[in-house]
Amino acid sequence: MDVPRPTEGIDLCTDDFSFHIIMPLTISQCDPVLIYYNNPDTGNISVSLSNPDSGYVFLSLYFPPGVRYLEWICDIPTSNTFIAIGYGYDQLYTVQSGSSSACLHDITTTYTYAFYNTTLFQSFTQSTHTASPTSSFTS
Repeated sequence: MDVPRPTEGIDLCTDDFSFHIIMPLTISQCDPVLIYYNNPDTGNISVSLSNPDSGYVFLSLYFPPGVRYLEWICDIPTSNTFIAIGYGYDQLYTVQSGSSSACLHDITTTYTYAFYNTTLFQSFTQSTHTASPTSSFTS
C-alpha cells in the first residue's frame, strides 16, 4: 500500500539526502503530530528537538526504513518554542493551544522510536522558552 506524501509540511532534509522527513506546519499541545518519513536506507534516521535557549536536545525521534507516518503526542506546553533539527534544514516551532493538557506530565514510559532525555525534558517543560526567527536561531 502506498503511503501518501503530505500536501503541506516542512521537509527537514535537503535534496542532498535520499530520504525525507516532513513535519506539519503547526504543532499543538497534547494533540497528535503526524510526521511523514521516506527512509530508503537500511538504518534509522532521526529528528532532534532542542531547547532554543541552550541548544540541548531533549527529544530524539527515530524513523526506521520504510515510508510511513510516525505519530508523536506533543507533550510540550503551549507557547513554548523548540527547534526541530533535521538534515540540512531546521525549523523553529511555537506550540499552539491544543485540545487538552492531559498529556503534560513527567515521562514515565519508554517508546520504541522516541528517546527522551528525561532530565532536560523536565527542565524544558517546567519553564517557558520563547524564540523568534530573528533570535540567534538560524537555519
